[in-house]
Formats: sequence, structure tokens, C-alpha cells
Amino acid sequence: MAIWDAFPFTAALSALFGAAAGFGSATFQEQLRRKKRFHALAAALDVERRRIADELQALRADPGDYAEVRVQAPSVHRWLERVIVDSSELDPRLVAEFLLLERILHNTGVYLEASAKAQRHTSNLHASIERAVAAGEARAVADGRQALMPVEQRRALARAELDRSMNAALLSLSAIEQLLRPYLRDRFRSQRT
Repeated sequence: MAIWDAFPFTAALSALFGAAAGFGSATFQEQLRRKKRFHALAAALDVERRRIADELQALRADPGDYAEVRVQAPSVHRWLERVIVDSSELDPRLVAEFLLLERILHNTGVYLEASAKAQRHTSNLHASIERAVAAGEARAVADGRQALMPVEQRRALARAELDRSMNAALLSLSAIEQLLRPYLRDRFRSQRT
């Protein structure tokens, strides 16, 4: 007669404790796996957020003369599309913010191109006016100056829209940062302890 046969209650209790311990361990492991996954998603999105913010800040700090150089507005890297979709596990608002950010960055590119086009047109008109002045053609100078006003207004408007669009993008990036913060903070708290 086996010892378990003598104590059937003990065998059942031992099996119950074993099952509970196994379930608890599996649940704990799943929570750790999810926490690591959430941190990895948040960290990847945070790297992209910082890259875009840095590019926008550089563009804002030195707008330069876009007439000669083709400057491109930053965009969300296409390799992160899957990460953005997966980030809905963290907070569905992240997906909405990244969609909004993509639209704003697209508009920023449009305004950047419009600003560059207006800058090129303004530069060409200034060069024409200078040639007319050098040649002593008063009528050509007057026509050039008259044509210059609406072009400079379009350039100023495009620049104002570009600034407004960059501000909107930075606000969206700030909202993304706020949504990511709890997932990044948890990881650092667990590393310190």
C-alpha cells in the first residue's frame, strides 16, 4: 500500500497546491512578459518621438533659405507602423495621436514646400529687379516691385502656416510623451529596486 493510498486527502491537497502554484507562476510570468512587451513598445515609440521632435526643433531653429536646398519635413518611419498598431495594447489614444501626428507632419511638408517655392519666386524677382536697376529700366523695376508684394505675402503666409504646423506637431509629440510616460517609468522603477 502506497503512502498516498493511506492519505488520499493529503494527495488531493498536494495536487491542489501544486496546481495553484503552477497557475500563480504562469500568471506572474505572463504579467512580466506583458510588462516587458509594453516597455519595449513604449521605448520604440519614444525613440521615434524624440527623433521627430529633434528634427522639428532643428528645422525651427534654422529655417534657412529653402530656395536652394530641398528640405524635407520629418515623418513617422514606416517601419514603426506595426509598433504603432501594437501600441493600442498600451493605450488606444497612442494610435490616434500618431495618426494625427502623421497628418500634421504631412501638412508641415506641404507648407515647407510652399515656403520654399515662394522663397525661390521671391529670390528670382529680386534678381530680376536688380538686373532691371542695373540696366536702368524703370518700368521693369516698377513691374518687378509690384509683382514682389503678393509673392512676399504668400511667402509670409506659408511661413506662418509652417510655424503653426510645427507647433501642432510638437503639441502632438508632447501628448504622445504623456501617454508613454507610465510605461517607461515602470521599467525604470523596477530596474532601480
